Amino acid sequence: MQIIKKLKDFSQLQKGSLIAIGLLILGLLISNLFNTVNGWENGIVIIVAITTAFFTIFNVHLDGYKLWIKNLSLLFIIGFFSYMLFEIFDGSELTTLTLYSFSHFANDSDFKMRTIINILLCMFPCFVLFMFSASARFSLITGIILEYILGLVFYFTMMIRGDMVLFTDLYSLSTAMDVVSNYHFSITPTLISGSILTGLLVVLALQAEHMSSDKWARRRQRLITSATLCIGIIAFVNVNIEDYYYSWKMDWNGHPYVFALNAKLTKSTPPTDYDADDLATLIPEVSDSKDTVSEKPNIIVVMNESFADLSCLGDVETTVDYMPNVHNLTENTIRGQAYVSVFGGGTCDSEYAFLSGNTVGFLADNARPYQLYVNDTSPSLVSTLNDLGYSSHALHPGEASAWNRDNVYPDLGFEDFTSKEDMENDVTYTRDAYISDADNYRYLINSFEENEANSDQPYFALDVTIENHGGYEMDASGLESVEITNLQGDYPRAEQYMSVVKDSDAAFGDLIDYFKNIDDPTIIVMFGDHLPYLEPEFFTEALGKETSDYTLEDTQKRQNTPFLLWANYDIPEQENVSLSLNYLSSFLLEQADLPLTAYNKYLLNLSEEMPVINKKGVITNTGSYYTLDDPANPYYNDLVDYQKILYNNIFDDAHRANDKFYLQ
Repeated sequence: MQIIKKLKDFSQLQKGSLIAIGLLILGLLISNLFNTVNGWENGIVIIVAITTAFFTIFNVHLDGYKLWIKNLSLLFIIGFFSYMLFEIFDGSELTTLTLYSFSHFANDSDFKMRTIINILLCMFPCFVLFMFSASARFSLITGIILEYILGLVFYFTMMIRGDMVLFTDLYSLSTAMDVVSNYHFSITPTLISGSILTGLLVVLALQAEHMSSDKWARRRQRLITSATLCIGIIAFVNVNIEDYYYSWKMDWNGHPYVFALNAKLTKSTPPTDYDADDLATLIPEVSDSKDTVSEKPNIIVVMNESFADLSCLGDVETTVDYMPNVHNLTENTIRGQAYVSVFGGGTCDSEYAFLSGNTVGFLADNARPYQLYVNDTSPSLVSTLNDLGYSSHALHPGEASAWNRDNVYPDLGFEDFTSKEDMENDVTYTRDAYISDADNYRYLINSFEENEANSDQPYFALDVTIENHGGYEMDASGLESVEITNLQGDYPRAEQYMSVVKDSDAAFGDLIDYFKNIDDPTIIVMFGDHLPYLEPEFFTEALGKETSDYTLEDTQKRQNTPFLLWANYDIPEQENVSLSLNYLSSFLLEQADLPLTAYNKYLLNLSEEMPVINKKGVITNTGSYYTLDDPANPYYNDLVDYQKILYNNIFDDAHRANDKFYLQ
């Protein structure tokens, strides 16, 4: 009787809200009877239902600062669950982590910041709407509906192409609409749970109250909101929120964060005095004709995951040589050091620098070109070899979606892409985690033999290995043990890393042995993408100093990986060649005696002045070290010109000097 009496005292809004909550939960229960809604999605909906019921039952009129607290609380709660709405539509693993793994949230500062940024971004539309309307209820409800519509767009895009919507996709909106018209969509569990959650959030937003009916008070509220928005936008533009981005898997970042960060980093500010018409002067060289070559050797590029000779840091002695095949390969071999921009991760940056000739040194941290800038046909080593009649193949025994490769490779011009999904039923996993290099190279050889049997085209392949990947605390049984003999500390991760590399080196030796017996001229280039992330104390002892005491030379030692170029025919041998990865593909074309684009020629000339340009700085031909912005560099003006060329190639698609980046 008391409950009935209490209900009689409720306002029409409260009664209607409770009825709406009941109907939505009834819909959820009916959906469950048909097993159409996933369990963790149920959890989110139930939590929102309880929250909405609480605010509805205890909804009392408040004044002053208490009203502000109530409406701001509703804004934050709705922002959080709007973020969960996006996660439901994305089918993201992050939802489970956010709701249930509080220890993960507490212990991972980057994860914590990504979650906060996503919530703030979901609150942003409500702030904008309130700035114009000064109505809390209208702003929250309209914001929820807009984000529901955006979530549906994200969801249907995922259904069509299997990956996340980026800001840059807006550039091809008309094409997307044509594609959508050919698809048939149906009601799914995700649509049901997302729609029910949206309905509950709208009911929750109804509990917000008008801040004030006074004209001047409303103006003050709008002014405060405008100032808050300005501060937020300035912070978004100027603070490096990209530092928290988890580049390996885009969907672990949250869709709002990915979309907004893509918008922020899509375009770069043109360098001072940039003019696209100056490219003819900046690159005076002329591209070769693609018809001026007769001999076309097969070309195989192996980007070897975390492959590094740790003696580059200092005197590190071991019980056995853990890369004997690489060390002993001298005949018809050019060998040296490849300087990279990343350390411990960021594989795709090394891959991009090699293929494109574009250093990532001038890009923002965590601005991964594969996820931000390669969204259409782009000039690269692949396009050059395709113009010369090569068949182009990509292999990677990891997930196809890692670093967005499944979307980028077609834009670069690869004809096919063999990934983990194509291999996993027929391979051995090293440390029970990563496909072995031996099996990876078996697929590479199969690809080569298929081309030999079915095509007259010369063969080109990029093979990105994975066996040496981080996680050096796994079960390494079955691998030959490698131990450090001359350092004082105990470094089990470093020693397991070396054991894995020794296995990788053996597989590479077998690959070389196979192609020694192939009659067709073949070149194999192998380089490491970055050094591994090991015990910090290991680097301290190997280099003999703390990180805070590093010179530029010390820093560059951690960016140094081995590279070699081997041929199964006679070529002049060279030792101790030092190049950054942006030069290596041009160097490869030159050694293969293949036609060069004007950009290839420009890079080879630039390498004679500054053989190393990466994110950490410059090493000149005299062995001097400089930061990228140091005008004391005697070639500083040439570095500024290179930056203008990079802008034209990466960002200024409409005015790209294609005659400089493609063969004629």
